[in-house]
Amino acid sequence: MDFNAASSSSFQDQIRKANSFLEGWKLRPNLTQLMFLNLAFPNNENLTREDIADICALKINKFPQLQSLALSFWNCQPFDDELLNVLCSQGLIQLTQLVSLNLNLGWCTSITDRGINHLCLKGLRNLLKLKNLNLNLNSLFLITDKGAEILCTQGLRYVEQLESLNLDLSAFEIADETINVLCSQGLKYLHQLTSLDLSLEECPQLTDEGINNFCFNGIKQLPQLVSLKLSFCNCPRISKFTTINIQKVLRYFGFVPESS
Repeated sequence: MDFNAASSSSFQDQIRKANSFLEGWKLRPNLTQLMFLNLAFPNNENLTREDIADICALKINKFPQLQSLALSFWNCQPFDDELLNVLCSQGLIQLTQLVSLNLNLGWCTSITDRGINHLCLKGLRNLLKLKNLNLNLNSLFLITDKGAEILCTQGLRYVEQLESLNLDLSAFEIADETINVLCSQGLKYLHQLTSLDLSLEECPQLTDEGINNFCFNGIKQLPQLVSLKLSFCNCPRISKFTTINIQKVLRYFGFVPESS
């Protein structure tokens, strides 16, 4: 099911339509539930926090067999730690059968480390059957190294059954030590991972050390990995020499650059 609240004039109708559907759906024991819910929230005064909270709660306790969920809150400025808590504590925590989650929080610039903590403790670590995770945290400028470490140690650490991970941390103020934590406290436990897409573009604090550590100590922790996409464009502290060296390392692990 796909709802797109792309314009303010139709937003309230979309909310009512979505909630009506969620209220009225009668589950059948043998029916596999599949719902794709894509929302683009306009940034204007007609959009209230109550509207967003209604969607975050989703009434998805009526969908205990839901296996696939896609939510986009891209550039939704009212979306903050409190609403992320609602999404996780009233929504995701109940989706114990979820296999695939696509959550786009890119440019939700009110989210802080506290919100990432909610996402992990009340969301990710309860999804014990999750195999595919697409998490866009692009340009969350209030997230610090602490928040990124929480994502690794309290979130990724507990989704050991993941087979595919797409993680966008572009424009994060993360340092090399955070990449070390990602490898030692996150990726280390994802033994079933076959596909990894990691975006670290425009991370000004990231240096050669962090990228080298990911290649040498991160990839080797993933014995089942067959597909890798690593992006670190516009990171001013990463040298051309390291970029060339990384290509050699990846070839050693059996990965061939797309440009080859």
